[in-house]
Amino acid sequence: LRHASVPPPFNKGGCTSSVACGDTFPSRGRQRRMSMRIKIFLLYVLSFLCSIGPVSVYFLINWDRYVQTVPEKIKLSCGIVFLLIIVLLKVMGKLHLPSRAALFGIVFVMCYLLEAIIDDLLILSFLALVGELLDAICQLFLRRLKKKKDMEEVSETIANAINGLV
Repeated sequence: LRHASVPPPFNKGGCTSSVACGDTFPSRGRQRRMSMRIKIFLLYVLSFLCSIGPVSVYFLINWDRYVQTVPEKIKLSCGIVFLLIIVLLKVMGKLHLPSRAALFGIVFVMCYLLEAIIDDLLILSFLALVGELLDAICQLFLRRLKKKKDMEEVSETIANAINGLV
């Protein structure tokens, strides 16, 4: 039995010292855990940045060489926006091409808009491959997090059902 003047643990009875109240690791209990939705969203962002990162760095370094005239700037800017939209759709898993004709149509438009960078296509394709490998790593973590989220939702549903029966 406890003495009447000793407060119960976990600071319920007015204890001001976390260690004296039985909490040996005070910082662990007080930290808020990041929600699963935020983790998944941040992984989507990281995946997107990994996809475009290596190519973007090389591209920004050589920007002055690519855009020497105003029409080239306009075409290249449109091509970059188009490319970013395609990469974003790919990262989100929403890019499903209906046919090979659509694929070659996209390739044609991309080649026309990005004509200024065709000389560096070898290094850019290698950097795109590096980006895709980094993205694949992010997708592994993303799948595991989604699976964990689904399992938590199922266990919560089961717990609610059990509590409803009791």
